[in-house]
Amino acid sequence: MANGTRMTIPGDGLAEADQARVRKILALVKQLAAKFYRLTGKPLGVTGEVAEYLPADILRLELAGAQTAGYDAIRHTTVGPQRIQIKGRAVSVLRNAGCISRIKLDANCNVVLLVLIDSDMLDAIEMWEA
Repeated sequence: MANGTRMTIPGDGLAEADQARVRKILALVKQLAAKFYRLTGKPLGVTGEVAEYLPADILRLELAGAQTAGYDAIRHTTVGPQRIQIKGRAVSVLRNAGCISRIKLDANCNVVLLVLIDSDMLDAIEMWEA
């Protein structure tokens, strides 16, 4: 993952060893999904999960629990927590980027974060915050 930063994985205080296991699993999933895409030309369907974990690791966000309404992560700031809705899209320089899923305008979030992911390796290319 990114430059020694540590993401916080949701759960009731996962042990550091469990967080390390999650990071290893994610790395394997990214490899398998990239191979699947190269072979079939179809996404494996893990872009959304990868799009959440990449900025969590890079930006040191705390991921919200599964199915949390309105937001996917929390950034702790000096003025309080920011709830972040994350949208991801796998893109290729050879193909049209397409569109992202619907941004929930009535969601209980402060920020929307768009994560562009390289469809070949499922690594973050760019992140845009609004």
